[in-house]
This record gives sequence, structure tokens and C-alpha cells, in this order.
Amino acid sequence: ALLGAINTSQKVYFAEWNMFVSGASASTILDVDARPNKYFTTFTVSGDGNGFTASTTGANGASGIALTLTGSSTGQATITESGL
Repeated sequence: ALLGAINTSQKVYFAEWNMFVSGASASTILDVDARPNKYFTTFTVSGDGNGFTASTTGANGASGIALTLTGSSTGQATITESGL
């Protein structure tokens, strides 16, 4: 759900600004708050005009699980997981 919210917000931002959000201010700009989530409570985002990557690492019962969302300006998005 967290990565889905980031993906949707990035698409909306890209449609308006022709670039993706990147850096520490991503959660504020994208209006995505991960803190209420039970297992994935933080995320990082990097990106440019061609694509973006969002990553989160699990906590509590999901410790050791890492998820990465990669999105592109063509609208394609993939999620990869490690640690399962």
C-alpha cells in the first residue's frame, strides 16, 4: 500500500511538473505519510525526469524485508523485494 501511494503521487507530480520528486522532502511534497503503517514506516525516494526509485525496509514482524519500487516516465512500475 505504501509503495502504491508513492507511485500514484509520483505520477500526479510528473503530470504537472514533468519530473519526479526526489530527496528528503519527498514525503511532504507527495503527501505520503508512512508512519501509520504497521510494518513499513519510512521510505526514501530518488528520481529525475526519466524515473524514480522508492525504497522501504520492514520493521516489527517484517524486519529484514526490503521493497523497492522503480517507476518511469512511461508509466511503468515494478516492485522488487529482498529478504523474504
